[in-house]
Amino acid sequence: MRPHRRFLLHGWTIEVEADSTVWLDAVTEILGAYLLDDDPSPSADDRTLYARLGQDGTLQVPSTLERMASFKTLVFHRDRQGSRDLWIDVHGQGWVRVQTEDGVLDARLALDPVHDGWMVAHHALYPGLLELLKARGLFSVHAGLVARDGRGVLVCGPSGSGKTTLVLALATAGWGFLADDTCFLRHEEQMVQGLAFWEDLHVTDDTIEHFPSLAFLQQKAPRRENWKRHFSIEQFEQLHPVEQCRPVALLFPRVAHAPRSALRPLTGLEAAVRLIPQSVVPARPETTERHLEIIGALCNQVRSFEVDMSDDLQEVCSRVQEELDRLEEGGLP
Repeated sequence: MRPHRRFLLHGWTIEVEADSTVWLDAVTEILGAYLLDDDPSPSADDRTLYARLGQDGTLQVPSTLERMASFKTLVFHRDRQGSRDLWIDVHGQGWVRVQTEDGVLDARLALDPVHDGWMVAHHALYPGLLELLKARGLFSVHAGLVARDGRGVLVCGPSGSGKTTLVLALATAGWGFLADDTCFLRHEEQMVQGLAFWEDLHVTDDTIEHFPSLAFLQQKAPRRENWKRHFSIEQFEQLHPVEQCRPVALLFPRVAHAPRSALRPLTGLEAAVRLIPQSVVPARPETTERHLEIIGALCNQVRSFEVDMSDDLQEVCSRVQEELDRLEEGGLP
């Protein structure tokens, strides 16, 4: 039996097997918080998703593939002959076949078993897994997520916008932590619910400087793939994990270096226009439509703001809290 590990994420068992334990270790950086105890018996039920990450052999790639979308350096295809399978070209170094109806991801990659674990996990397993989860009602959003008293705040923005810094600042100010970079949305009781995703966090040296508790990371070499230093939520005692919340606000931060932070209201349409390009890969029409619908519902459910962040993170958090208190007095959902 090839090396394998099992994870349990929001009611779905994810069984991953790989030719390389290094590849599995890289997958565990993403899913480690959901790792199940070792169990040699394979899963076999309708709430199990399967991922196979292999070097040997090749997938029989159909000659009738049609390009549907691209995301960074990944290219998503579907078969024009009517198959519902999704095919992902991984940098021209292999293919991932995503059988959404069967809940199976099969990857064959010409990548190094020792040095390319990060690429396998983030560019093969991760995008394919998100497609499997979308088909089962769990929709990813490129955003951090914190919560207080069951009400959540999503923090959205591209790399360099201050997203992670603001998430950690709010978390250390007493907010519960659900996600740093990606969270999930799900329709529940006619509301959009936000669900946690406790993957390893990746931070820049600038972010580390704001949090003395992260000083130990300076002794750790940055990852060559993104030049950030990573840590698990267990390594930062000020993070208090929360599994689920009801989103009430969307924040779009930007580093302004202003003497005082400022929050500017955005319309639901303005928020959706900013959020959709970072979160939706239009790979399959069926799930893309539902993904857009839930983001639209989210933007109608919450209040949205652009946040000009000052260098004083305590002041930023106070301004955010003041705004949410004011909205609550006016009747948040």
